[in-house]
Amino acid sequence: MGAVLLIVIALLVWVFLQLRPMLGQAHMRRLERFHSSLAADRRKVVVCMGDSLTQGNASYDYVHELARRLEPSGYTLLNAGINGELAWNLLQRIDAVVRCEPAYVVVLVGTNDALACESEWAAANYVRRMKLPQLPNEDFFRQSYSALLDALDEAECTRAIVVTLPPLGERPGEPIDAIVARQNAFIEEQASSRGGACLPLHRGLEDVLARDDRDDRPKFDARASRRLILKAIFCRYLLSWSWDRIAEHNGMTLLTDMVHLNERGGRILVDVVEAEIKGQPARYDLYVSIRSDELAEASHQVLELAEEAIDDAAAHYVQDLAEIPDLFRGRRIEAVHVLRTVRLHIPDQRVQVVALVAGRDQ
Repeated sequence: MGAVLLIVIALLVWVFLQLRPMLGQAHMRRLERFHSSLAADRRKVVVCMGDSLTQGNASYDYVHELARRLEPSGYTLLNAGINGELAWNLLQRIDAVVRCEPAYVVVLVGTNDALACESEWAAANYVRRMKLPQLPNEDFFRQSYSALLDALDEAECTRAIVVTLPPLGERPGEPIDAIVARQNAFIEEQASSRGGACLPLHRGLEDVLARDDRDDRPKFDARASRRLILKAIFCRYLLSWSWDRIAEHNGMTLLTDMVHLNERGGRILVDVVEAEIKGQPARYDLYVSIRSDELAEASHQVLELAEEAIDDAAAHYVQDLAEIPDLFRGRRIEAVHVLRTVRLHIPDQRVQVVALVAGRDQ
């Protein structure tokens, strides 16, 4: 009996340690202690503000990847994402962001608002969990989002960069699509009326999905999505699956659970934010395929190698080389490079890296 109890305790401790990334908010404590005067260059302080798509522990961590790309150029990246938040929640904590005196604030919020507008069950759940003053609806989103941008407009030397929402689910023609479309139209209108930048994440993701003819995508449902989110967290932290593998397992291309981005979708987001902050796009797109299903977790290292090999290139990971001709359709192919086979720190595995480089139209 004593041995069984020890095994159970050990198992519980292991599960707790594996799930620890889901529990902490060290990134918010860093934000609260930060001021732009602490940065090497206060003109290069970037705060990414949003929900779980930004916090990055239930989704691909785009802020981490953006920091990997920008920090060598002197930028300071701060993550201000909190899982489950709506536009109203971001408005309540905007002062903490403004106090940092960032040069840029990237705003990606509204997914949870859309979920609440589509499902009465989800709306009631958000009121309880997120302490909302009312049942969320589209007007509540618009009022909160507009007030959030008003607060950023009033901040001196801070430029807001808004991002359109990704699709909810990948099957076209669902009722939720109309809600997301209206919210994205409002986001675009707000950016246009204020003379600010609006990054078309939704269009970038839809372009990829339009080229993918898979027919096993699940039908969107708020309750089903909640189950898939829990399943994705289990697979990620207890089975060490990549977000791409989880998406594939669930019959999707860019989303893991009908809400959150996998590596492939997340890097589309990183690309558009990086290009906007730097002020100019890279001359080349570098598409990298790793010929091993077991090595998705090594993709960060491989992309670093690829970007080092080709100057002025933005590297993107693709699961299958067969995708690459579609990605290059209508574009000028400059060169084809086969990078050397590299040994990574994974026992008994070897990665074959193949990259195609396409020159961007300037």
